Amino acid sequence: MSNRHKLTFIALPEHIDVLGHVNNAVWVQWMEAMSSAHWEADALPEHQAKYIWVVTRHEIDYRGNIAEGESVTAETFIPNGPTGARFDRCVEFSNAAAR
Repeated sequence: MSNRHKLTFIALPEHIDVLGHVNNAVWVQWMEAMSSAHWEADALPEHQAKYIWVVTRHEIDYRGNIAEGESVTAETFIPNGPTGARFDRCVEFSNAAAR
């Protein structure tokens, strides 16, 4: 499996909260979508047939936000090898304007 994978997201009207920027729950949805896309793009077919990718824990440091119509690029990477069937996956967002 490739160590890195990128995907770009655009903030749509339904992603925006009362503060005028992407809701925190949407960032979590984007992280899940990013990680699933990485799994589907790079995992071996026999692993995809045998295993499923799930989140067991997440930790988020919010360092900025984006408004409707703005885009952000997510990059996921695996910093260390697996421990059994488990491994950590990090997702970083860039190109987001600090708000």
